[in-house]
Order: sequence, then C-alpha cells, then structure tokens
Amino acid sequence: MANKGFSLRIQEYGLRLKWARSIVLRSGAIGLISGGVLGALFGCIYFPVTFVTALIGAGLGLGLGLVNGLLLGILSCLFFYPLQFVRLYRAIVKSMSALIAAGGTVSFGPWYFSSTALTPSSAVLIGFSSVLAAIIAGWAGWLAGHTIAQWYEQQWARQKGELPAPTTHSATPNSNPTSRSLNPTFRRLTKGIMSGSEISSEPALGSHFADREPG
Repeated sequence: MANKGFSLRIQEYGLRLKWARSIVLRSGAIGLISGGVLGALFGCIYFPVTFVTALIGAGLGLGLGLVNGLLLGILSCLFFYPLQFVRLYRAIVKSMSALIAAGGTVSFGPWYFSSTALTPSSAVLIGFSSVLAAIIAGWAGWLAGHTIAQWYEQQWARQKGELPAPTTHSATPNSNPTSRSLNPTFRRLTKGIMSGSEISSEPALGSHFADREPG
C-alpha cells in the first residue's frame, strides 16, 4: 500500500513537471511569434529596417515569453494543482502575462537607446513608440495568457475524463430510446412474416391471407 502511494506521488510530480514544461514552451513560442510580428509592424511604421526590428522583437518576445512561462508554470503546478478555482486562475494568468509583456516592452526602448545620444524629438519619438509598443504587447500578452489558461483547463478536463467514473446506466443493446421504440415494431413484423398465425391477428392482414386460402 505504501509503495502504491509512493508511485502515485511520483506520477503526480512527473505530471506537474510535464505540464510546467509545456507551459514554458508554449509561452516562449507565442512570445517568439508575436514579438517577431509586432517588431516587423513596428519597423514598417517607424524605420525602414523591418528585418532588424523583426529580429529584435522576436528576441524580446522569446525572452519575455520564457520568463512568463516559467512563472506561470510555477504558479500552475504549485498553487493551482488541482485546478479548483478556474476563474481566479484565468484572471491571474491573463493579468500576469499582460503585465510581463507590457512592462518588458516599455522598459526595453529606453534601455536599448540609453547609450545613444538623442535629440529631444528623437527621445519623444522613442518614448511614444515604447508606450505604444507596450500597449500592443500587453494586449498580445493577455491573449497569450488566455490561450495558456485554456490549454491548462483542457488538460485538467482530460485528466478528469481518464479517471474511472461510476456508471449511471447499464450498457444494454436497447439503451437508445429510438431503438427501444422501433425494436418492438421490427420484432412484430418479423414474427408476422415468419408465422401466419400472428399475422392473422391483424384484421386487415388476416382477411387478405384468408382470401388467398383455397376454398
């Protein structure tokens, strides 16, 4: 009995680590893709070097996505295992993802250009661009958090479905209501075809067979 409980705990820890790793990888992939796309769009608007801004955005998105995924994996597997408060978990994951994405993006611009001599107009442009990019990144982080929370909820629903549940009805061949209503008719017709005596119990069919009998 003790060995069985120990093996169950080992399986539980292994499942937690597996789900945490999946959360980290999913968050990193989402950050990589969304960061590259947003960086390319940012480059199309402000700079002629779209490829460079796409690479910068992809790198920033990958880094923020991995950090976000690591925090979400720890949060999910330590404080929301088992998943009992779905709405609370969904709200925390969305808010955390949005804050990490927006905070990392808004601080990246001033840090990246901190060693560059800027004019007042270029400083204003970089500040405005950083705020705008942070708003868009926060929205993308909110969507990423929604995707990760939905995936975690689906994993828990699937895990519950794999557990043995008590049967509420017996699995009989006539468990379908339609088959229960149609089977007596089919049996009646079959018996009527195989046996003339049962068919003769019907008035119309009995008179028809009586006319065909030799006098």
